[in-house]
Amino acid sequence: HRYGFDGVAQVAADSGIRACLSKKVMDIATYATQDNAMPMGLRETREESLLTTLDMFDRWHGKADGRIRVGFGPRTPGGVSPELYREMVSEARVRGMGITMHLAEVEADRQFLRQTYQMSPVEFARSVGLVGPDVVLVHMVWLDDDDIRILAETGTNVSHNPSSNSKLASGVCPVPRLLAAGVNVALGCDGGPSNNTYDLLAEMKLAALVHKAVSLDPTVVPAETVLEMATINGARALRWDHEIGSLEVGKKADLVVVDLGRSGLAPGLNPVSALVYSATGADVDSVMVDGRWLVRHGHLLTIDEERAVAQARERAGRLYAATGIDPGPRWPVL
Repeated sequence: HRYGFDGVAQVAADSGIRACLSKKVMDIATYATQDNAMPMGLRETREESLLTTLDMFDRWHGKADGRIRVGFGPRTPGGVSPELYREMVSEARVRGMGITMHLAEVEADRQFLRQTYQMSPVEFARSVGLVGPDVVLVHMVWLDDDDIRILAETGTNVSHNPSSNSKLASGVCPVPRLLAAGVNVALGCDGGPSNNTYDLLAEMKLAALVHKAVSLDPTVVPAETVLEMATINGARALRWDHEIGSLEVGKKADLVVVDLGRSGLAPGLNPVSALVYSATGADVDSVMVDGRWLVRHGHLLTIDEERAVAQARERAGRLYAATGIDPGPRWPVL
């Protein structure tokens, strides 16, 4: 989260959720091959981004009974100088902070790195220290065989975001090849602007389908693999798999209850298949985090949902008005 970090962390603490929060790090306003791609209001200096993240780490890491972790979220190459990347990695390793960065999302990312540094995306990441078990690289669409080999050799994690990659026409992450090489692949939703929802159950279905279509092989990325990507692989990517990510004796009581008795999931003889191919977030009955119910029988217990929705609509309306953007459809709305 670039801005309002304190507010985000406070909401995470008050709502009872578990959160790994990262602050953007940047010192350049470009995006891949596009100069001055960042609006002035979104730009930050090294001091504003790096030092603020360290301040947020001291303030929030380990708070809320250990449910909140704070890491670095540097911008993609082109938005951060190699020197700042290395400084950030050094600070992260001293403190045991995780790092999450978007990389090789679009073809322009790969072209930029080849033209500017004569390196592939993962070669560049390795050159500045952005590989290893404490690093999650997001998207990873435009990779070659050497990139995948480096990821596997260094134990670097990948976050697959198929809905975002599809909506933005970025391409398809080579998940079957990554898995075959032994890379830990987790599942993500990217963000609201490039996905429209944070429904991880819906994301599972697309992750299970898209690689079958691309490879012309209906057996690749089976439902069981996708469920692991959404659970234990994600926990492993965050180095939290010793406490969460699976239901085992000694782990935290973090769980989601899905109502498989709903007609849309019938007959549900294979619960894993029903969950991956048929369920959505609307089928979630209850959610528990650290032994505490946050959602029970479809009702949020720690957030005023009606008030939150109303605030989101009002503030989104003001944002669109300020930018002069009309978010409506091409047809008249009755």
